[in-house]
Amino acid sequence: MLGINPLIDIGLVSPTGESETGHIRYFTINSLKKLLHRNGFFTTAWTTDFILFHRWRFIILGKLFPSLGWGLIIKAKINKN
Repeated sequence: MLGINPLIDIGLVSPTGESETGHIRYFTINSLKKLLHRNGFFTTAWTTDFILFHRWRFIILGKLFPSLGWGLIIKAKINKN
């Protein structure tokens, strides 16, 4: 929230209790743009799906305040330089 990355990285655990590869990563719009840029992409557009308050989903608020949305949707192109 407010563009601050929560720095959460949760490893997966198998049913036997052993760690497996994989992770869940949370991004802000700025951290995701930086990641794409470092890997040769540039952002052409971005939006969000909705803003979630408890159990209610607000699509219109997501369009008005996309940086506060539940999920980020980014359109990016490869930089051909």
